[in-house]
Amino acid sequence: RIRGVEDEGTFVQKRVNALRFLATLGVIPLLSVALGAAARLVQSPLVSVLAFIAGALLSVLLFATAFKFLPRVNPSWRDVMPGAVFAGAIFEVLKIVGPLYLASGRSGRDATFGAFATTAGLLISAYLLSQVTLLAAKLNAVLAERRQSREFSLADRDKEAP
Repeated sequence: RIRGVEDEGTFVQKRVNALRFLATLGVIPLLSVALGAAARLVQSPLVSVLAFIAGALLSVLLFATAFKFLPRVNPSWRDVMPGAVFAGAIFEVLKIVGPLYLASGRSGRDATFGAFATTAGLLISAYLLSQVTLLAAKLNAVLAERRQSREFSLADRDKEAP
């Protein structure tokens, strides 16, 4: 378990919390993807760069908010930012590389899955995003644990000093 949480709440509590989060912040990934698509459609390099930066900032905001408010523990913003930046950056890379990857394997998926090829592509995307999210959450937990152990060791050292 990430951050050693033992009491996660009931199934219903977890689902209500997730749905509340989705209802309030679910539009951010849509805006981020829309900005990325607009950046590719507009011929101006300046607009493309600004849209990419805005999309990246929205992605970081989304992951930071998820890492801050979804767990049962109450981490600080400082604790969630490394993972949010990591996940936001990887999300932006996946938005660029993902369509290329999915297009390259489309004929194989069409032959294998037929009408369900689009579903297979969406499942691949969901799998990659879930892995990035879990890695980023674990990164936050490990960095917070290391920071706490350093703080405790410094406090112990200060107590031993005359």
